[in-house]
Amino acid sequence: MKRSLLFLILLLLPLSIARAQTNESVGDPESFYRVYQYDTPLTGWLELNLWNTYIPQSDLSYDHFGEEHDRTGLLATSLEAEYGLTDHLSVAGYVDFEDPHGGDFEFTRGRVEARYRFAQRYDWPVNLGLYAEYYFPRHDFSDSQELETRIIADKDFNDYRVALNAIFSKDTTGSESSSEVRGSLAAGVYWRRYLNVQPGLEYYADFGELGKIPRLDDQHHTIFATVDWRWSKNWVWHFGVGKGLTNASDDWVVKSILTYEFNVIRPTELFPRHEFVR
Repeated sequence: MKRSLLFLILLLLPLSIARAQTNESVGDPESFYRVYQYDTPLTGWLELNLWNTYIPQSDLSYDHFGEEHDRTGLLATSLEAEYGLTDHLSVAGYVDFEDPHGGDFEFTRGRVEARYRFAQRYDWPVNLGLYAEYYFPRHDFSDSQELETRIIADKDFNDYRVALNAIFSKDTTGSESSSEVRGSLAAGVYWRRYLNVQPGLEYYADFGELGKIPRLDDQHHTIFATVDWRWSKNWVWHFGVGKGLTNASDDWVVKSILTYEFNVIRPTELFPRHEFVR
C-alpha cells in the first residue's frame, strides 16, 4: 500500500506543480467522473448504466447552446450500454444530456467506446488495459469532435485496490482541432474487504494542454469520497461526493452510476454449433 501511494505522488507531482507562461484555464470541468478499473464485462454480458452528475455549488458559469448558465444546479445524465465481445474486449455506446438550472433538458452528444485488457487479473504484477472513446457532439452544442484514450492500471494490496487512469484527449474536428493534446488523471483507492459495500477515495485532475499547462489554480482538481454498493448479483450502485480543490473547479459535485449487468443470449446459444455441422 505504501508503495502504491508513493507511486501516485510521484506521478502527480510533476504535473501538479507545473507552471505555464499563460493564465488561461483548461475549460469547463468534466460532466462525468469515473476511474476505470482493469476488469471488463465477460463474453456475452451486457452492462446498462445510468450516470448522473449534479453540481450543488459552483462559482463557475458555462455555455449551454449559446446561453450562459451558472454551473450551480447543473444536472448531467448519460445512458450507456456496454457489451463484452470477448473476456478481454468490450464495446459501449452512450447518449449524454444536460439540464442546467434555468435551462432546458437537452441531448448534447453521443459517444462510442472500446476497452481492452491484456491478461487475466493477477497474471501480471500490474494489471494493464487500454481504453478509447470518441465524442460526437450536437453541432449547436459544440463543433469539435474529440478522441480520448486512457492507459488503465490497477493492483491489489491485500484488502486495497489502487487504480490509475492516465488520460490523453485531442479535438479532431472544429475550431479546437489545432490545439495540443490534453492530459488528465483519474485515480482511486478502494477498500474491498467486503463484497457488498466498498468505500473508496478518488482523485481527478485535468492539466490542460500538455505543451502549455496553466498555473495550478487554473487547472481542475477534485477529490471524491465514494462507495460501491452491490445490491445483488446484477445490481451495483456507485455513489460519490466530490470537493473541488482549485478556483477553476466546481465547489461540490455529487455523482451516481447505477449499473445493471446480465448475461444476454448469444448467437451460439440460439443456434448451437452442431446444428450447422453436416
